[in-house]
Amino acid sequence: MNYKLQKELIKLKPNKNRGITSPHKIALLLAVAQLFEEGLIIENRIFFTAELVAYFQKIGLKLAPEYGNKLLIHMPIYHLKTSGIWNLKTIPGYERMLTASNSPKSLKALSEYVEYAWLLPELYQTMLNPVERGLVRNILIGTYFPNSQLSYQEINAETKQYLERQVTDFLNGIAADETNEMEYEVRGSIFKQQVPKMYNYRCAVSGLQVNSAHSISMVDACHIQPWSLNHVDTIQNGICLTPTLHRAFDRGLISISDDYRVIVSKTFMEDKNSSYALRQFNRKPLLLPIQKEYAPSLDFLEWHRANTFHG
Repeated sequence: MNYKLQKELIKLKPNKNRGITSPHKIALLLAVAQLFEEGLIIENRIFFTAELVAYFQKIGLKLAPEYGNKLLIHMPIYHLKTSGIWNLKTIPGYERMLTASNSPKSLKALSEYVEYAWLLPELYQTMLNPVERGLVRNILIGTYFPNSQLSYQEINAETKQYLERQVTDFLNGIAADETNEMEYEVRGSIFKQQVPKMYNYRCAVSGLQVNSAHSISMVDACHIQPWSLNHVDTIQNGICLTPTLHRAFDRGLISISDDYRVIVSKTFMEDKNSSYALRQFNRKPLLLPIQKEYAPSLDFLEWHRANTFHG
């Protein structure tokens, strides 16, 4: 590891509250190191996965248990960009959002305009090397939390058990704990990962399916009833759609009947000869998950038709 990178790592300037060092930035970088260790990051693109969120939370609590359930990952993801070693890739058209003076209020809000994070190339190359990755860990712990005794084996076991439990609850229709904002960040990431997976990464309406080795997805995890309304991140409140159909669904141009067929609104005009016309999908059977229990809830679909669909 070069001397310049070492200097960058020891001047992260984490906040202090009543003499307690904030673990946010350090826990995020250690969580990233752990994902490299696990082989879950293989390129210089760090997506905001459930694994990243869960490792961040578990490591953060070990470093500073006084923070309780205040360890929210969107804060260091956003603020670490001033360090010189951490950068954010914005979604095209949203570049100005990163210059706003106010930080995002949630991971979900941040994900609306940030696609992924990427590391300073020197740090990325360092993270790829197991020995140098260990040096990064030692520098971060020794500089900011010298009295901490982190056991990565223990953290691995706790994190994997926690994620398995959260995925099981997600698939069984059990909502996250309303009193735990940290759990909402994990479940939100699980929702984004598991909904496309249960639909075999295929749009439930158009059938579009693209498989890529470069972490490229052409489908979205779409809430049927908005998360802001009921805070329910379960598979039964989800459906897999392409971005265009996702927007059409959210804006009430399409909906789903009780027999799982697409309904297209009559209240808009479009080019009927276009291969992208929405009306080509009218009455088309929805492509559902193989497991019937993971199909969209009829109650949520009824709510969508009554409150969002334009008829």
